[in-house]
Amino acid sequence: MTASREPVVVRERQIEDILATDADLLGQILGVAAPLRVLARQLELPDGGRLDLICLGGGCLHLIELKVEPARAEFVQQTARYLEQVPTLQRQGALPNGAVQGYLLSPYIPARVRRACQTAQIHAVAYAPARVLERFYSGFERRMLPHRLITHNHGVWHLGVTNPIVAQLMQTPAQAVDALAKGTGLAKSTVASYLTLLEQLGVVQQEAKRYRLTPLGEQYARAMTPGSRTISEGQAEVLREFILRNPFASGGTLGIFTVVECVASLAKNQYPVPLELLSDTFTLAVGNQTRWNQPKTRRDATRMYVEYAAQLGLLARVGDRVYLTPTGARFNLMLQLHKSIQLAAPLADERLPQG
Repeated sequence: MTASREPVVVRERQIEDILATDADLLGQILGVAAPLRVLARQLELPDGGRLDLICLGGGCLHLIELKVEPARAEFVQQTARYLEQVPTLQRQGALPNGAVQGYLLSPYIPARVRRACQTAQIHAVAYAPARVLERFYSGFERRMLPHRLITHNHGVWHLGVTNPIVAQLMQTPAQAVDALAKGTGLAKSTVASYLTLLEQLGVVQQEAKRYRLTPLGEQYARAMTPGSRTISEGQAEVLREFILRNPFASGGTLGIFTVVECVASLAKNQYPVPLELLSDTFTLAVGNQTRWNQPKTRRDATRMYVEYAAQLGLLARVGDRVYLTPTGARFNLMLQLHKSIQLAAPLADERLPQG
């Protein structure tokens, strides 16, 4: 990793958190070929000091003092002092026996400090905090729920059109697209698109190319006004609650709550929010800048999700102006709590016990 003298503004603990849970990265930085196992972090030493990290690899203990600022002579002295105390911990059984290597990690190590490290038999290792942070995010991104979701433009806008489909599934469960199209008089492509949306909203599930209502779908169906092509307030409430409790259930739920969040955010600068402005922000927020790379595509997809949110009572649209409703404002506030709970899952505390 290439280090530099660029200003670094990050807490040391954050870099330590990453290295303590990514032994492969730590090994790369130290230049250690043998697999590393982190034994402890912030291990208390006999003199009251705390050792940042200590690892075992290749039959050797690797003692690491980590800094996020340019190395100074006192850091070398600190690391040397810690090294001197390791044999005591080994005799006490607090650490395994074996040879000990000391490391001073810093973003920039001046020549004079390198010479001091060499004299004290300490490995001076320059590392790049930015690369460590990038490595963390690349791993975190793969585990993050929103980054596994793709928000699609379904090409269908009116949730009420799902009512005949839902009504037919209430009467005859487990139907294929052909049967549902014939029973509702809707085109097969329309039925297929709405079934995809209903599946993402937790209303239906597919088994062997046949669809049936989920328990949530049965609740949604019971709240339906017979013969209506508009979803009832009861149906809207069922879907609002589902999205609130399961914001990352699908690309569809992600799209609906994100468009509400975008309106709430943009409203701080311009209200009502122009659809044109919203379309660019929404496209970026759902990660579709590459897929929706034309203005018309972005606008159509954004308007579709605005329509969904408006039919659920979360937004309102008047022409090309989008408004936040009282229900939408409350929903947006409650959403932050539920999102935080689910987003925290990939960051479950993997830290090693403190020494």
